[in-house]
Amino acid sequence: MLPAPNPQWRPSVPKESSDPVLIGVELLARRGGSILLGLRRNCSGAGTWALPGGHLEHGEGLAAALCREAEEELGADVDPGDLRLASMTDDVQPEAGVHYVHVSFELADPPWEPQIMEPDRCGEWRWFPLGGLPEPENLFPPHEPIIAGYRQGRLYQP
Repeated sequence: MLPAPNPQWRPSVPKESSDPVLIGVELLARRGGSILLGLRRNCSGAGTWALPGGHLEHGEGLAAALCREAEEELGADVDPGDLRLASMTDDVQPEAGVHYVHVSFELADPPWEPQIMEPDRCGEWRWFPLGGLPEPENLFPPHEPIIAGYRQGRLYQP
């Protein structure tokens, strides 16, 4: 029999790292052979195409975070049960002092049309065929390996 969990226990940050590892969640909304991308505005990567998504908040589950982001960015009601884990990537940017882990989910054939809910951050939503994506220099750099792994059917992209 295992001992009862200690409610006072809290993980400690390793001595080697005091900087947080951030968690990003992205939606690979797929309709037929196309995925949904948004044109970023007034934020990091402005002028590039990116997947819908955002950051995990403290105390929030991965699927719940993605459903919240879909509502905030797309005006879409997404059921967590309709999501399928599609990609995990490491995004370490030493020059910026940033480390992200991106966890991305696929949503097949969403019944909704995307709406621009944050016009200050997104200029448009567009469905792109997987064989006709924007050029790599026009994709949001952290999302390039997510999309590449998805296209290759790889769950993890280092």
